[in-house]
Amino acid sequence: MKINSVVLNNIRSYTDEKIKFGSGTTLISGDIGCGKSSVLYAIDFALFGVRPGSKSDDLPGAALLRHGANTGHVILDFSIDGKSVKIKRTLVRKNTTVSQGAGSVTINGVIKDLTATEIKSDILVLLGYPENLLKKNKSLLFRYTVYTPQEQMKEIIFEKVEDRLDTLRNVFGMDKYKRISVNASLFSLELRRTKSRFEGVFLDLEQKQEELKVAVLEKELVEKNVEISKKDFEKINLSYLEKKEGLLTLKNKIDELLAIKTKRDVLKKSAEMSEKRSVEIKNELKILRDKLLKTDEKTLRLRLGILEKEIVLLDSKKEELKKIQLDVRELEGKLRECDTRKKTANELIEKISSLDSCPTCGQGVDVTYKQSICDVEGKKITNFDKILTIHKKNILEKEEIVKKLTLEIDAIRVKEKEKITILHELKGLDDVLKNMSLKEDEHQKMIDETQKTLQEIAGFVVLLKEFDVVRALYVKGEQEIEKLRVGLIEAKSVSSKFEQAMVDVKKRIVSIEKEVAIKLKAKKDCLIVSDYENWISYTFIPLLDTIEKHMMAVIQQEFNALFSTWFSVLVEDENLSCTIDDKFSPLVMQNGFEVSYNFLSGGEKTSIALAYRLALNKIINSLSETIRTKDLLILDEPTDGFSTEQLDRVRDVLDELKLKQILIVSHEAKMADFVDNVIRFRKSGHVSGIC
Repeated sequence: MKINSVVLNNIRSYTDEKIKFGSGTTLISGDIGCGKSSVLYAIDFALFGVRPGSKSDDLPGAALLRHGANTGHVILDFSIDGKSVKIKRTLVRKNTTVSQGAGSVTINGVIKDLTATEIKSDILVLLGYPENLLKKNKSLLFRYTVYTPQEQMKEIIFEKVEDRLDTLRNVFGMDKYKRISVNASLFSLELRRTKSRFEGVFLDLEQKQEELKVAVLEKELVEKNVEISKKDFEKINLSYLEKKEGLLTLKNKIDELLAIKTKRDVLKKSAEMSEKRSVEIKNELKILRDKLLKTDEKTLRLRLGILEKEIVLLDSKKEELKKIQLDVRELEGKLRECDTRKKTANELIEKISSLDSCPTCGQGVDVTYKQSICDVEGKKITNFDKILTIHKKNILEKEEIVKKLTLEIDAIRVKEKEKITILHELKGLDDVLKNMSLKEDEHQKMIDETQKTLQEIAGFVVLLKEFDVVRALYVKGEQEIEKLRVGLIEAKSVSSKFEQAMVDVKKRIVSIEKEVAIKLKAKKDCLIVSDYENWISYTFIPLLDTIEKHMMAVIQQEFNALFSTWFSVLVEDENLSCTIDDKFSPLVMQNGFEVSYNFLSGGEKTSIALAYRLALNKIINSLSETIRTKDLLILDEPTDGFSTEQLDRVRDVLDELKLKQILIVSHEAKMADFVDNVIRFRKSGHVSGIC
């Protein structure tokens, strides 16, 4: 990574300034308080944003935004992994608080407007830092590999041993072992809880197994009872069916006898009815014979012959009447026609007599002409009167004949009615004769049937003698079958109870078997969980601790070698040496004796802090292959308290580092002699800027 430039707008003492950086070693120089460290804060802010809080490495927005300004921003331009990157972060003041606003990331000219959190994620990817730093202290690696603020240079040395080790575990990536160990302990605790739950499940396993044995024995006993009850039921049922079949036979016999009895009663009644009907027929025959005696058939047939001869004339009389009636209608038509012509002639005479002029031409009508017409019409009228008289006379004659014929026809019709009456009487006589024959046949049939019925009745008397015996047997059979039915119900009830007991005991066995299976599985699972818990607690966690200690020991050896080398370069005193113990604490030896860090000079303390810092940088960069900030180092007042000789040795340190870009903030003028670039800052009127 190489920083090209940074723009500070309303950041601390800067209003609007762009600082460009070259390759090699660059000294950021100036008097104390001129704004040198503010440039480094701006770079830190651009990469990782604000970190509100009270810790020494926190970077709150209120400490960055210039007093009196409502907005500010930083634009950091750098190259990394062949990419040109620009990061812009903004600050906004609202009332009394300062917070981050939206920003952007530009990669190879492509701008992405992002939120503060999204910028963090993109920056970690660009720098090659692990993603888990997004939720943890995201600037931790940067702090111990690239840039440590001036006031934090010696902080890690003065930390408590456990705090320092935790910090180093984080930066070395060794904290994963502790995390795994903690998670494993939590998992082990959960396994112990699970084990306790399993133990609670199979606590009464033996009791349940005993219950199962008892239930199985009970099942065997119930099975025997079920078998016995079934046999009893089948035995009673067989007797019941046999008795029922015998009773059915008796019932059929009784039904047959009852049918015979019923038939006998019917035959008795039929015989009585036949005798009664025979008497009735005798009476009817007597009536018919009396009727025949009273009727004279010969006289009726003689009278019928006379009537038929007279009735023969009826058709000729009807034809004659019809012809005369037709003549009368024809004469009446002629009479009407003649009368009409007479009226027409009279009307013409009246009209001519009253006519003075011709209605067509208007000329006067001659009297002679009128008289001649009247004479002609008068003759017609006279002739019409004669014809009318003749027609009326003929009509009267014809009507007389019609009256006479009508009387004759009516007389013949009376005779027709008499004929019909005689025919009915003759037919009645025939019917009486036929009826008498039928009655006589029926009477004989009745006599025969009565004799037959009486014979059948005599036969039934013998059969009906055994009815009472069969009925008594049937009643006794019903009583016996009722006892069997009650016994069958009781046997069925007993069998059902045992069958239900079998169902219940089977259900109980299934239930207990399920419980036992669950408890056995719980016991098995408990053993498995116990094995896991023992392995995690007594093998895995100690192994993690061993691995971590081993890894930390390896790192400590390499770290100690690097630290001792850098310290010996910075402090050339054969009587004073410094190493790193297994707790990563500096161990100062002078003339063979351990010396407290607090009794060292300021330059010696700074040398230890710088050597510690450079050793950390080397170790962390070597442990991570993905970090892309290995060629960049930012030192903030690294020579505080150094003597002139120590300042000269800093040149050797910088040459030994062989980094592409080093930014050094220092107010020491001598530092300008062994750097590639110098940027001088000044402060005027509370505004910082480049000289």
